[in-house]
Amino acid sequence: MGCDSTQHASVFGAANQAGSFHIPGGYDIGSFLNRAGKEHIRIVEQPLPDGVCGAWHDASRTIFLHDRLNQRQLYCTLCHELIHAWHHDPGCGTPYGVKCERRCRRETALALISPVDYGMVEQVYEGNAWMMAVELGVTVQVLSDYRQALYDMGVCVQ
Repeated sequence: MGCDSTQHASVFGAANQAGSFHIPGGYDIGSFLNRAGKEHIRIVEQPLPDGVCGAWHDASRTIFLHDRLNQRQLYCTLCHELIHAWHHDPGCGTPYGVKCERRCRRETALALISPVDYGMVEQVYEGNAWMMAVELGVTVQVLSDYRQALYDMGVCVQ
């Protein structure tokens, strides 16, 4: 994927600043846990089905996290589920589930990846997704979602 780093930095700088999901104090696991506590959201770590990293249950205001996530997965999944909580998403099995998930994945990527950092690692690692994700501290899925957001905005070509 080729991007004009200047163009996507200016477009997404504004998008990230104006995004609806913001945590005072920065984006780290501690800040996420503080936000959850302030919003009376319970966080439960437990075994989940294969392929499921986390889930939000609106009725009980509970985020379920798989108990075997590594730090990067925990960071990205907790942010993702907090965004579901922020929007009071009803869940995947509802008629709006697909749209909620798409929006949440996009907002997670925009919250966790700085446009400037993305531009830098894209040049350094020549587009290698795994190396870029490691350097950015996110999962390859979140990086892929960020790239999709850039593409959707017409900033990058695939």
